[in-house]
Amino acid sequence: MMMNYCKIALVVYHIIFFRFNSYVIAFTQSSSRSIQRRHKFEKQEEYFKGRAARRESSTKLMGEIGGKKNAIVIGGGPVGLASALVLANAPHCYNVTVYEATDRMTSQSRCLFDPALAYLYNVNARGQTLTKAFPFIHEHLIEKSVAASQTKFVLSPANLDDEIITRSVPSMSDEESYWIPRHEMVNLLQDAIDDHNAKERAEKASADSQNDGLLGRIEVQSGMECMDVCPEMTSSFCKVKVILKNKEGGTVTSTANLVVAADGIHSKVRQSLLEGSKVFANWKNFKANRFKVKKWMSPASGLRLKALQLPANFTLQQNGGSNDRGTKEVTIMQNNNIVAIRGLKNGPRDFLSLGCLPMKDGVMSRPANAMTRPDHVLWTLKTGEQVQKWYEENFPRMSFQKEEYGGIVSTAEWERFAQAEGTTFPPCQYTPGLQASSSDGKCGIVLLGDSAHSFPPDIGQGINAGFADVVQFNNTLSTVNGDLGDVLKEYERVRAPETRALIRIARFGAPYQYNQPHRIDRLRKKLFTMNFALRLLLNKVSFGLIPKPMIAAMANPKLSYLEVAKRADATTFVISMVLIKMMSILFAPTLRSFWRHLF
Repeated sequence: MMMNYCKIALVVYHIIFFRFNSYVIAFTQSSSRSIQRRHKFEKQEEYFKGRAARRESSTKLMGEIGGKKNAIVIGGGPVGLASALVLANAPHCYNVTVYEATDRMTSQSRCLFDPALAYLYNVNARGQTLTKAFPFIHEHLIEKSVAASQTKFVLSPANLDDEIITRSVPSMSDEESYWIPRHEMVNLLQDAIDDHNAKERAEKASADSQNDGLLGRIEVQSGMECMDVCPEMTSSFCKVKVILKNKEGGTVTSTANLVVAADGIHSKVRQSLLEGSKVFANWKNFKANRFKVKKWMSPASGLRLKALQLPANFTLQQNGGSNDRGTKEVTIMQNNNIVAIRGLKNGPRDFLSLGCLPMKDGVMSRPANAMTRPDHVLWTLKTGEQVQKWYEENFPRMSFQKEEYGGIVSTAEWERFAQAEGTTFPPCQYTPGLQASSSDGKCGIVLLGDSAHSFPPDIGQGINAGFADVVQFNNTLSTVNGDLGDVLKEYERVRAPETRALIRIARFGAPYQYNQPHRIDRLRKKLFTMNFALRLLLNKVSFGLIPKPMIAAMANPKLSYLEVAKRADATTFVISMVLIKMMSILFAPTLRSFWRHLF
C-alpha cells in the first residue's frame, strides 16, 4: 500500500515538475523573443516611414487621375461581401466590384434558398468581431438568427418504446453565438451593402466638386465566373487583370489595384497563382509553389452530406396511440432546438442518424441532414420511391409514408433528394502563400476564407475563421505605413501561423461527432472520447494549470488558434512524459531482472 502511495506521489511530482519547467522555459523564451521583436519593430518602423511618403504620393496621383482606388472581390459569399464592406469604408475607401459565379436571379442580387446548400452557420465570438464592427449587420444578425443559449438538444431513439430525451446544450463559452442559414447570412450582408451604398450616394450628393467623399462604392455582379487572373502593366501603374465569363458565355475583363480571392475551396484565383510562374515573372519574389495546397485527411474528411427538407415544427411519434399506425404524435420539434433522430438500422453501411440544426420561427421547411460514408446504402438509391421506402422502414417515429397516405414529405421532394449529389466534406487544407504583390508594391492579390484554408465543419469555425481573416486584413491595411505590397506581406506574416494552427485544430478537434458507422470509426471514437475526458479531468484537478482540450479551449475568443494548438501540445507532452515515467516504474523490476539474467 505504501508503495502505491509513493507511485502516485511520484506521478503528481512529475506533472508539477514538467509544468513548472515549461512555464520557466516559456517565460525565458518569451523574454528573449520580446527583445528581438522590439529591435525588429524599430527596423520595420524606419523602413515603413521611408515608404509611407511614396504611398502618399501614389495615392495622391490616383486621386488626380480620376478618383478612388479600385478593388475586385472574387466570390459573393459571406467572406467576399464582408471584405467588400471593409474595403469600401474609411479609411480605405476603395470602389469595390464583387463578382459572384452563381446567378442569383434577382435584381437585388439576393441569395435564394437552395436545398443543396441548406447548411447553417454558427457565428461565435470570433466571427462577431466583424459583425460588431458594423452595427447594422450585428443587429440584423440577432434578429434573423437563433441564439445558442435558447436551444435545447433533443435525442429521438429509433425504438418507439424509448423515451425522447431533451436536455440543455452545454456551453463552452461565456459569449453568445448565433445560428443562421447560409442564404440568410448572405442576404443580411447584401442588405448591409445596400445600406452602405445609400450612404455613399448621399455623401457624394452633398460633397463639393473637389471632394469625392469618404466612402467607396460597392457593386455586386452575379453570374460572373472567374476564369483567370494575371498582371497588367499600364503607362502609369501595374494593375491586376481578372478574366471572367458571364452567364451568356461571353468573356469580360476587369482590372483593379487589389484583388481579394474569396472564391472558396476550389479557388480559381489560387489556381491561377499556382500556375502563374511565367505570367507573374515580373513580380519580384513571386513563387508559384507557395500556392500549392497542403492537405491532410481527418476522420470527417470524405463524409457525404445531403439534406431532406422537412416541414417546420414537425412531430415525432411513440407507442400508445390509437391511429392507423398504432402510435400517437406527442412531441413537436420546435425550430430552435437541435434534433438528432436515430434510425433502426445499425450496420456499418446502413446506420443513419438525421440531424436538424436550430432555425428561426417562420421558416417553411427545415433541413434534415444525412451524413454518411461514401459506401452507405443511401447513395445507391436513385429514385424518390426507393428513398421514401427506405426512410419509412428506418425511421418509424417519422411520418415518412407516401404523400397520398398523409406523409409529411412531398413526392417531388423525395425525388429531388434522391437525385441530389450532395456535398463532400473536404480535407483539412491550407495554402502557405496568402498573398502576392507587384515589384513596385502598388497592386496585389490576397486570399481570404476558404480559398486560403478549408476543413470539415466539425469545429464550427468556417465562417468565423473567414471573418477573422477579414478583420485581420482590415487591421493590417489600417496600421501598416507602407504601400499595398507591404500591407499584404505583413498580413501574410501575421495570419499564416494562425492558418496553420487552425488546420491542426481541425484535424484533431472533434472529428467523430457524426457517429461514423464503420467499426474502426466506432473504436476510434471511443479512444477519442477517452482522450477528451482525460484532458478535461486533468484541467479540473490541476485547477486550470493543464489546459482544456482544443475544442473547448477554442471557445475562448481571447486565445488565438496558435495559442490553442500550443497549449494542446503542452498537454500532450505532459501526458506522454507521465505515461513514460509510469511505464518505467511499473516495468523497472522486470527490466532489472532481465538484465541480470542477460549479463
